[in-house]
Amino acid sequence: MKIKKDLPGKNNKSIYLLILGISMCLLSIFWIFARLAENELIKHFDWIYSGFFALSGITNIFLGLGSSIERIFGTRNLK
Repeated sequence: MKIKKDLPGKNNKSIYLLILGISMCLLSIFWIFARLAENELIKHFDWIYSGFFALSGITNIFLGLGSSIERIFGTRNLK
């Protein structure tokens, strides 16, 4: 019988990824507010663009804080 322990590894926090993630989230918010300030219609491209940057920013924030994507979603789904 094998026992598998899920021991956390060393904490790999990264200030660079944290700053990158926060700036990407702020950029996605700024993109929508810039369109609203110009009184333009917010098109599908704008929503996709800001959604992509927000999702990338959130991922980078998680990685910058030391969480791993494998631990969040599980390694079975990533192989």
